[in-house]
Amino acid sequence: MSESIFPYSFSLVLTYVLTRLLIPVAPKLGLMDVPCQRKKHTGAIPLVGGLAIYASVFICTMLFTKLQIELLSIITLGGILTTLGTLDDKYGLSPNLRLALQFCAGGLLSYGAGIELQTLGNAIGLGMIQTGFLAIPLTAIGIAALANAYNMTDGIDGLAASLGIVAFVSLIISLHDKLNPSELKVLSFYTLSLCIYLIFNFAIKPLAPSKVFMGDAGSMFIGFSIGAFCIYFSQKSEYELAPTTVLWFVAVPLYDMVATMIRRMRKGQSPFYPDRTHLHHLLMHLGLNGKQALAAIVTFAATLGGIGALIDSYKIESYYSFAAFVGVFIVYLQVILHAWKVKKLFE
Repeated sequence: MSESIFPYSFSLVLTYVLTRLLIPVAPKLGLMDVPCQRKKHTGAIPLVGGLAIYASVFICTMLFTKLQIELLSIITLGGILTTLGTLDDKYGLSPNLRLALQFCAGGLLSYGAGIELQTLGNAIGLGMIQTGFLAIPLTAIGIAALANAYNMTDGIDGLAASLGIVAFVSLIISLHDKLNPSELKVLSFYTLSLCIYLIFNFAIKPLAPSKVFMGDAGSMFIGFSIGAFCIYFSQKSEYELAPTTVLWFVAVPLYDMVATMIRRMRKGQSPFYPDRTHLHHLLMHLGLNGKQALAAIVTFAATLGGIGALIDSYKIESYYSFAAFVGVFIVYLQVILHAWKVKKLFE
């Protein structure tokens, strides 16, 4: 029993120790988040949470799992995205360069590890949709989309990490009896590392000496990894997980990204234009504080993730699942696009 618990306990302790060690190093590395017009926090905050999460997941995977080419590829390419995010945290890379490198990571995952979106399932009720020669570009698009989606949610304390936990836990619950020991451990290492990160992100005393952000390094790593695992598990018949089902596990980041980009384009702005119109910003405009907005969004995400798990459990047809997913998004989009009317209801 103690042997089975040890890898998970080690993951918790390692993430904690790595974060503590990286905090005093952050100023020397130039990894400090300084308040500005878009960033309303107080004081310079170390941007080392993502580095600690990645290092912990990588080390624990190397020590405690029987290496599979798919798992090793996801974590190795995730390291490239973490490095990219770290450079972005320090120097501020252009959105186009970030997007190009995210596409490359998705393409490499497909071409090198064979993790690719070969089928979309029976999403529209006309039979299985095979992607054929579009498998690699669609994989790259999906990976880049989720890397950006989780990056965009990282606007209030705890949100990106909590949404990541929802996705990983949803995968574990849906696949618990189909995962091999290595796969279960890796998904658990991600989840546990994110839990420890939250202690520092919320600066919970006395465990956390100071507040820490995960930075683009962390949010892109988490988004990339979740996208990769969703594709991996939904494309192999032995897992019996439909591609339309995993959409529910990542629904809130996807909804928020697409709705925000639509709002920006309606204003004649670039879809990548930075602003304060994400879901968490709109909830705070309605009068919620950061923790209340976080609780509302995570509850929403967990509910949708639970719907996905139930859909998987009862093996509901993919076209019903996809139709419901799109229907929820349409309602969500209308609320977001008319947020000022919704705000009046609360005044």
